[in-house]
Amino acid sequence: MKNLLPTLASVMLLVLMLPASVAAQTEMTIPWTGIPGELETTIVADTMADGTQAHDVYILEKGRVYLQIDPIDVNGSFTVRGQMFDPADPADVPATIQPLPGPDGVSRYVVWPGAHFNLLGDGATLRLENLLFNGAMADQSTHVWSIALTFGSDQRVEVENNVWSDYQMTLMSQGSNSDFVVNNTIVKAVPSYPGGIFFNGFIWGGGSWLGTIDTLVVTNSSVMNFWGEAIVIYEQVTHGLVDHTSFVNMVMRPIFNRGGNNMTFSNNLMYNTKIFGQSTYFYGLWGSIDGGSGVMDINYQDPPDSAAMAAGRHWDHLNRNIVWHNNAWVNDEQVLDFWQKGPWEWEVINAEGETEVRRDTMLAIEIQNKFVGDSTLALMAADPSIMEYDNVETTPTLLLNPEYLRRIIQRITDFRDNEAHDTFLDEWWQFEHDNDPINVEWPIHEDLRYAYNSPAATASETGGPVGDPRWVPYTNVNVEEAGVPSSFTLDQNYPNPFNPSTDITFSLHQLSDVRLVVYNVMGQPVSELVKGSLPAGTYKVRWDGTNSAGYRVASGVYLYTLSTGSVIASKKMTLIK
Repeated sequence: MKNLLPTLASVMLLVLMLPASVAAQTEMTIPWTGIPGELETTIVADTMADGTQAHDVYILEKGRVYLQIDPIDVNGSFTVRGQMFDPADPADVPATIQPLPGPDGVSRYVVWPGAHFNLLGDGATLRLENLLFNGAMADQSTHVWSIALTFGSDQRVEVENNVWSDYQMTLMSQGSNSDFVVNNTIVKAVPSYPGGIFFNGFIWGGGSWLGTIDTLVVTNSSVMNFWGEAIVIYEQVTHGLVDHTSFVNMVMRPIFNRGGNNMTFSNNLMYNTKIFGQSTYFYGLWGSIDGGSGVMDINYQDPPDSAAMAAGRHWDHLNRNIVWHNNAWVNDEQVLDFWQKGPWEWEVINAEGETEVRRDTMLAIEIQNKFVGDSTLALMAADPSIMEYDNVETTPTLLLNPEYLRRIIQRITDFRDNEAHDTFLDEWWQFEHDNDPINVEWPIHEDLRYAYNSPAATASETGGPVGDPRWVPYTNVNVEEAGVPSSFTLDQNYPNPFNPSTDITFSLHQLSDVRLVVYNVMGQPVSELVKGSLPAGTYKVRWDGTNSAGYRVASGVYLYTLSTGSVIASKKMTLIK
């Protein structure tokens, strides 16, 4: 059974990602003039008598910001495609879509919760390619909540090579049998509304008060710095796959614990999830489970009632078909330290007008820091279709600046000490590397690479890295400078001569398989300092004068050699004692 599941998931992914039609598509470029509203005005004007679009594809110019005043109603099917861009080139900025209030200063994104695109026509498909969406209103008045909402039946949203920043709920189903297929996309900086707690996410739907989802596929993507849950499936999807995606700095879970039936969750990285922590007062209120809920957190489902069945929201609560395999997880020191804070005590006025004292204490660290909680284990024992295998705890080696997490923990603390925000009162609280909350820094500052020798680097079902594959695991080097150097270089070590250690700096002008080795004068290898793939950039590695076994080597002259397969360079250095 276990050997078949990855194959079935792979086949399903292939089928779901195939284009619906191979017919020639008509394209129209929307030239940028800088006039707010030109995006939606052009698309709406290019409409046939039956409400469908005259063109299949609308091309946006890279390096331009299209300010959108009015949401776009999608009655037929079309693609919005930005010109191709190089994510490693600081000057090659993708086509950007950013909301702006109307001339009267009032937002026109009024259909709850507010989105750039509202899918209205049954069977409509919206495809978004090579785009950067910035949810911060250009006048810093507020944020737009969503990228796209489905309101009809059998609608589909396809996303390829996007970056989404500063939204509350990026995709949401309010219709029936919606499809969401997302690949090679970054979703980041989800802020929550002023004073809010948890109510946001990446994809919402799957029953309850939301619409239903037929197909949900998320692959090769990153979801980071999230104030809430990422994927909220209240009951079930018909076909679900989340694969090779990185979930990093999640205040709550990667997947909502009440639903997720018929989903495979594989080859993913979960790095700092459920940061909010589990405690005595918030037990049950915000998802704490007696005995600890764990990263893989699945709750019992009640049988569907007659109303749910009549609405087509029927599922087999005793055969839920949920599989988690070949994922890696870890919580770093900042999170583990926070989970040991408290206790807290505060006063509230209850419904009777009396003063009531509330107290809260974190659960023990060993209860919180686990992969599978007691409640999920009980469900797995009762329902063999809920299973997990080959999931590993990895090491906390992510290159992401710790300030992102530190700000999140500060806001959580502001809420935890009295169940209200006293310091973080607006939407503009998140850490921004360039201190600009309105414009998305490009290239993005966030870096989700982890060490090549960590368990996550070999945890996938093929024995390779888990998580979003764009983040090539790094070796034991410090990143000195991002960007693209003009050439391959190997610098002289410094200091030289040295004792006890020295730094070796090198530059790569392109993605390379790198090997840096120290040899003695006889040509015998002493220590392998670097082995693995590195993107273009400048790097520094320190050699502490020890061999591969960890023993100090003798004084003398040594060679260090950097090779990339096609290029090799060597220099001498001297160790003195």
